[in-house]
Amino acid sequence: MPCIKCISSELRELLLSDSPSEFIKTIEDIDVCGDDSLIEFEKKGKNGKKKREPSEYNKFVGVCMKEGNGMKGCAGKWKKKK
Repeated sequence: MPCIKCISSELRELLLSDSPSEFIKTIEDIDVCGDDSLIEFEKKGKNGKKKREPSEYNKFVGVCMKEGNGMKGCAGKWKKKK
């Protein structure tokens, strides 16, 4: 589930001026983006923790299985590759 990582200062001011009072604290807690981004999202898992990047193994097996191979075969190919 994506969550807001940061927002631009202009967007933040706009949201603060038009939001109900119960949302103000939440908006104030969002960081301001350091670059020219209007808004940036980050992935979070079901339990609310930041989702880690897939490992090289995960990426390899994902591509391998999309090619029609089974998990066992892909794991064997990974072992041979290493």
